[in-house]
Amino acid sequence: MKMKQRQQTILWASLSVAAIAIVALVVWIVRSKRRNGGLVVIGSTVNTNNSTMNNNNQGASAQTQFGNTSLPLGYRNNNPLNILYGSSLWKGKVIPNTDTSKPRKEQFVSMAYGYRAALYLIRKHIRGGYNTLARLVNRWGTGAQSDQVTSYVSFVSKKTGIAPGTTLSPDNMEQLCKIAWAMAWFENGKAPSSMDDIYQGWSLL
Repeated sequence: MKMKQRQQTILWASLSVAAIAIVALVVWIVRSKRRNGGLVVIGSTVNTNNSTMNNNNQGASAQTQFGNTSLPLGYRNNNPLNILYGSSLWKGKVIPNTDTSKPRKEQFVSMAYGYRAALYLIRKHIRGGYNTLARLVNRWGTGAQSDQVTSYVSFVSKKTGIAPGTTLSPDNMEQLCKIAWAMAWFENGKAPSSMDDIYQGWSLL
């Protein structure tokens, strides 16, 4: 009888530990999703913003593309604005990251998710006071030489028709998608093949 009670005690203790571990995992996932809108990992199915996405096929396609050296780095990584690699748990982020450039860049499962991350940051910068084209591009080009940043601003202004001093709105989809398109062109030395990925990225915000 004592042996049976002991076994039951051990069983309940094990179940309690397992329950605590599950709760801790759920809390970590929720906090991670709140930071940057969720996480998609190659070879897994996860719930992101109330929609479940299986990205096994997308992941395989992305991995193949990452090795295509005929593409500019940003397009190769599905990261058209060359966001630097970091701890942010972006929606659509590829883990593990296989980029070997220096400094290392983020990789995404699709171009739309790369544009989503870029547009997220662009809107964040605008809300943070970098609310003209010149200020935004200068913020994006932090660390680059001044003449490079000047060329960057001039290029984006010319391609979009938006003057450097124009005040930007974080909610103006057409304006910001156009800016993301021109910035991707400058970052990669080649115009994006389509605006569709950019609009899709906006829809994922």
